[in-house]
Amino acid sequence: MFELDYEKVLKKVNKKTAIETIAKKVDKDKSNELRVWMKNENITSGINIDEDTKRFYPFNNLASQIIGFCGSDNQGLAGIEARYDDVLNGENGKILKMTDAKGLDISDVSENYEPAKDGNDLVLTIDATIQGIAEKYLKEACIDNVC
Repeated sequence: MFELDYEKVLKKVNKKTAIETIAKKVDKDKSNELRVWMKNENITSGINIDEDTKRFYPFNNLASQIIGFCGSDNQGLAGIEARYDDVLNGENGKILKMTDAKGLDISDVSENYEPAKDGNDLVLTIDATIQGIAEKYLKEACIDNVC
C-alpha cells in the first residue's frame, strides 16, 4: 500500500511514545485505501489519519500582492486570502466514536467518519498575461531605479 522502509517503520512503532508519525503528505487515494483496509480488517484503534489541506495557486506568485497569503494553518493573513478566508475555508473531517467515562473506546459501537468538505473557489478577473507583463516591467523599473 505504501512504499515505506520496513526497518524505519518498525523502529517507529516500537518506540515508547504515545504518538508516532509514520508518513506525511500521503496521497488522498492512499489514505482512503488505508481506511478501507482498516475497516475490512476491523481495526478501530492504533492507526490515526490526520488530514491536512493547502490552498492551491495555479499561477504561483503571480499577483501575490493582491491575492495575499495564508499562515501554516491555512488561515488567510493578507490580501484576498484574508478578506475571503471564511468563504475559501472548508470544514475539517471528523471521526465520531463513543467512549466510556474513562475516555476509552466502546468497542461494540462503530465509529462514524465524516469526510472533510472542500471550501469554495474564488474566481478573479485578473488577466494572468497582462499581470505577468506588468510585474515583469515593474521589476525591471525597480532594478533600473534602485527601488
